[in-house]
Amino acid sequence: MDNMAENALLLDFYGSLLSQRRRDIYHMRFCEDHTLTEIGEKLGISRQAVYVAISISQEYLEGYETKLKMIAHHKAARKGLDQLKTALDSGDIAESKRILGLLDDLIMEG
Repeated sequence: MDNMAENALLLDFYGSLLSQRRRDIYHMRFCEDHTLTEIGEKLGISRQAVYVAISISQEYLEGYETKLKMIAHHKAARKGLDQLKTALDSGDIAESKRILGLLDDLIMEG
């Protein structure tokens, strides 16, 4: 995951699995948009130490998503709910039932 929003999402879902220090560094980088130098100055550590902490954290967070797929399930559920709303707004009962079945399957597999 390369963009800031995706990294912030990883932190939202799995951040509590990181140490407080790594969580703070990752948050400063991807939620507050600080540079590595700014983070290092705030915490009294080198830019390289910040880079290493972020790299390790990102590896852990992406690994959790690969194994647990919580973000993927969340996005699929959100998409299904949006589709259900559209079907209900248009009065398409058959499509609404179909989407409900898909959402039920998603919940059961998650």
